[in-house]
Amino acid sequence: MKKIITSVVLLLIAKYSFAQFTNVKDTVFSTMSIKSEKTIWDTLFNFGSTAIPFTWNLSTSTIIAPGHSGISICSFPGACYAFDNTVHSEIANPSSSLTLALTWKIDSTAAIGSTSYVVLNTNINGGKDLVRKITVVGNPLSTEVLNFQSIKIYPMPFADILNVEIPNIKSSKIEIVNISGLVVNTTPTLGNEKTELSISNLSSGLYFLNIFDAENKIIVRKKIIKN
Repeated sequence: MKKIITSVVLLLIAKYSFAQFTNVKDTVFSTMSIKSEKTIWDTLFNFGSTAIPFTWNLSTSTIIAPGHSGISICSFPGACYAFDNTVHSEIANPSSSLTLALTWKIDSTAAIGSTSYVVLNTNINGGKDLVRKITVVGNPLSTEVLNFQSIKIYPMPFADILNVEIPNIKSSKIEIVNISGLVVNTTPTLGNEKTELSISNLSSGLYFLNIFDAENKIIVRKKIIKN
């Protein structure tokens, strides 16, 4: 999570909206089903001309509800870390972004309506909390949602060709988005067959792959990495 010299903008990827990074707390809201695992994203952009160093770690005000568990926290570009209280240092380079992704799990003992609050302390703006609020809203995943877990994207990382297999899901197209939110590739899907994306023109780095249903709504969003 980052700070911009005069203008720091937080992109809530899960909601596809922007929020000004000015308050004491910035919160990403997310909902999950029982017996599911999910990655919750947020990205901070440095629109300034100077690199900005910052640190972050789990806060003691983090509340983990019964049946909830944190798997890891990853920074892109960067590394993945255990879900613990270790202090991590990051750099917000000029005219770039850094994404922090929390992987969270809900097991069968979680109650519908139970909520966890994952709070990260940072030194941004002299001290800021970055909060993920995760609420259980439903019963075990439907058959359709379980099918999402059988989607295959390979190889990973990829070089010039990326293969996507979407079994038993009605989809219309696949879209690749860079970390600045720009669409860099759009490819129609081939029903339940394997769709091959030829994307040798992309630079190395982190991207997001969106899969759209027949009504042109995003049903799956996954992180991909190009060599």
